[in-house]
Amino acid sequence: MSKVDQHRVDEKMKLLARDPRHKSLRTKRYHGSVKDEVWESSVSMSIRILWRYEDGKIILLMNVGHHDIL
Repeated sequence: MSKVDQHRVDEKMKLLARDPRHKSLRTKRYHGSVKDEVWESSVSMSIRILWRYEDGKIILLMNVGHHDIL
């Protein structure tokens, strides 16, 4: 990942920590995940963050990477 991409990820991670539903993150359930409640948030058009709640309050990061890889 380039330094520019890493900077974008860092900024979106801060926003995710403050407000996982912020509209610029375009957060949605990952591929219809119901059981594990995995969520997908956008860093850019090509980079995504996969995450889930742990005990209803802690965000557990699962993956960060380009959309094609996830």
